[in-house]
Amino acid sequence: MKKYAVIMASALIMLIPAVSNANYVLLKVKPSAATQSVDIKQGLQFFNAAYEAYFAAKNSDTSLTAAENYVKAIANISKANAIESDNVSYVALSMQIYRGKGVLPYAKSAALKAEKILQSKLQAEPNDVYTLLDYAILCYAGDMAYRPEAAQYKQKATQMAQRIIKLTDDTDDIKDLRARAYAYLMLGQEGKFKDTMRIEPGFFSKLFGNNSTNKFYLYLQICF
Repeated sequence: MKKYAVIMASALIMLIPAVSNANYVLLKVKPSAATQSVDIKQGLQFFNAAYEAYFAAKNSDTSLTAAENYVKAIANISKANAIESDNVSYVALSMQIYRGKGVLPYAKSAALKAEKILQSKLQAEPNDVYTLLDYAILCYAGDMAYRPEAAQYKQKATQMAQRIIKLTDDTDDIKDLRARAYAYLMLGQEGKFKDTMRIEPGFFSKLFGNNSTNKFYLYLQICF
């Protein structure tokens, strides 16, 4: 599962797929029109608090402590989603939290919500490499990777990864190269992934920094 962890780390983060007919619970995220910077900053604070509680839950020594931390994580990520309901990073963390807690219908709902957000972005900008990467990651290593639809979603991830490589064929932009590297990883070409990213011990911390507000760093911590 380490490759899934690395892929999920680049986040989301989240080709119109067929949706399973299996039962799932619709996430009740209160829509918000708040776009002021103070509200966005507060949303990020809730997101960080949710992440910290989730990470603590995954590393708790007792089931009681884990349960308490999951309650905190769910409460905070719900507040973050209420402020920015279309923030795919927030929705993706919801997916991780609910799967970790074992509330699988809610995890699936979060995955489908993230999927809709990314579909909408791709409709507006079909060749946006970073949205394609987020969607490919969601399909390859998100909640659907653990469900009966896994093969279908992995195929979608493969198609998007191939598209990313084609779109970044002639680039020296570091962000584009990073997207290209993760595309290689999803295609099982780990040698090209390492060559592109020039992986070395401590590479991720050097690249992203030990920064709790950096979504790539956060997802690395969540997955590992």
